[in-house]
Amino acid sequence: ISGHDRRQRDAEGRERDEIGRDALHATLGVALATVMPAYQVAQSWFQGLLVHRETTRPITEAVALYFIVASTLLWLGTERADAFGATGVAWAVGSFVVAGIVQTGWLWLRSRQGRPAAAAAEALTARTPG
Repeated sequence: ISGHDRRQRDAEGRERDEIGRDALHATLGVALATVMPAYQVAQSWFQGLLVHRETTRPITEAVALYFIVASTLLWLGTERADAFGATGVAWAVGSFVVAGIVQTGWLWLRSRQGRPAAAAAEALTARTPG
């Protein structure tokens, strides 16, 4: 085997490694994206609770929080994604998933605030003949 043939195989081997890494990142992106529908159901539920109580400010807060988290993670990805071993679609989708989970957590937290008082008020009005 000549030196030239070895260099070609090394170059081909490196190319195969890069293709394998890209496939892994794409698979990771798709896997992360499968989480989105689950937390979006929860988001809709918590938003519905807040709208029913006519308390919509927490929804605006949650959207702002999503924007801040997603923007920060996307910026971090452009600056340091290689250090974390993720690039491109996988990093972007991961950023959106993390931001969505943070948004859902905020909605859950804010939808639980005031529930005991609201339940007590509903119980009092239900007992009072009207």
